[in-house]
Amino acid sequence: MPRLLSAPALALSCCLFCAICTGAQAAPAPWYKWRSKLGAGLICAQTSPGKGWVKLRTPYKDAGCRIPEAPGRRAAPLAGTTHPAP
Repeated sequence: MPRLLSAPALALSCCLFCAICTGAQAAPAPWYKWRSKLGAGLICAQTSPGKGWVKLRTPYKDAGCRIPEAPGRRAAPLAGTTHPAP
């Protein structure tokens, strides 16, 4: 039976495959505290609850906005997007 790949070629293929799979993983979206413009309301959400809410600056890892995300963990926004960096 003929060998399909030599040992170095097989090792290189495995390394490339692992590098591609690792780079394709995405981090979950951060959670933010949102303050109501109309009252004292404060909620935790990943996306804006509407026009009457203001996003506070600190990103969080959890749905209760209790665990702050480590500084510098967010990727920069993509070129051409209209959303400012948090």
